[in-house]
Amino acid sequence: MRVGVTGASGFIGTHLVNRLAGRSDLEIVALTRTIGPNHDDDASVRWIQGDLASPHDCVRFVSEVDAVIHLAHLNTPLTSNRDFATDATLNLGPTLTMMGAIRDCRRTIRVVYASSGGAVYRPTPDGRPLAETSPTGPTSSYGIVKLAAESYLQMAAHEGWISGAALRIGNAYGALLPRDRMQGVIGVAVHEAAAGRPVRIFGDLDNVRDYVHLNDVAEAFERALAAPEGWTTYNIGSGRGTSVRQLMEILREVAGPELTVEFDTVDVADAARLPQWSVLDSTRAHSELGWRPKIELEAGIQALWEAATR
Repeated sequence: MRVGVTGASGFIGTHLVNRLAGRSDLEIVALTRTIGPNHDDDASVRWIQGDLASPHDCVRFVSEVDAVIHLAHLNTPLTSNRDFATDATLNLGPTLTMMGAIRDCRRTIRVVYASSGGAVYRPTPDGRPLAETSPTGPTSSYGIVKLAAESYLQMAAHEGWISGAALRIGNAYGALLPRDRMQGVIGVAVHEAAAGRPVRIFGDLDNVRDYVHLNDVAEAFERALAAPEGWTTYNIGSGRGTSVRQLMEILREVAGPELTVEFDTVDVADAARLPQWSVLDSTRAHSELGWRPKIELEAGIQALWEAATR
């Protein structure tokens, strides 16, 4: 199978491409907007430079693949509401351009879309994990765009020129991230703590999220590639809720009691849009894909700390 990966240089994309490259039964076409020194072709990965906003680049990309793992996305839940038009132009527009290229190629292509388990559901802090049938109700442009893309892909699947799945992913972690990144609290926090700097926190310490390791996320994409025809939505999370306050306690256990936290000033309206609680029920992914998370949060943070201090 020839598998195209959009957003191949991103947070999830980098990890996923490296994992898929180890499979002898796959040929990977990795799409990135900028070719860098780490983008050398090898026997299993071919890097191509392109922009999903370009119809020409989309036609070239989809003509070479049997399946697409669609990860490309700009913006974060914290910042997406600052400019609705730009958010939709940067994210929904390119998805629709790629879909147009798929429709015009006149063959069914499998698409596995990286949606958001934390941003598409209606906030319901009642202690029960959210299932795929739970009410949606995004509170950010980020979540609205993700949900709209899901709907377009589902429509295409109904018409028969796409098959695949949307993966509503919890808060993925497992790689070190730079200080200025506005999404991925664990990767940023471990990076800062290892450098002896205070850990920056946005929003409320008591906000609860469902953290799932990149290795487990990558496995979910692999399994979704091989799932039956049609279109299905799957939650990809641990089913465990952890507050930011609890995260800092776990990090202190590995980094030491000298770890300090500072609160970064963000627009009050931006911070208020972050859901207070989001935990996912991944029963469907387990029963239909045979997927379940394997890496416990404490073990994942410990491994990331060891990588940062090695």
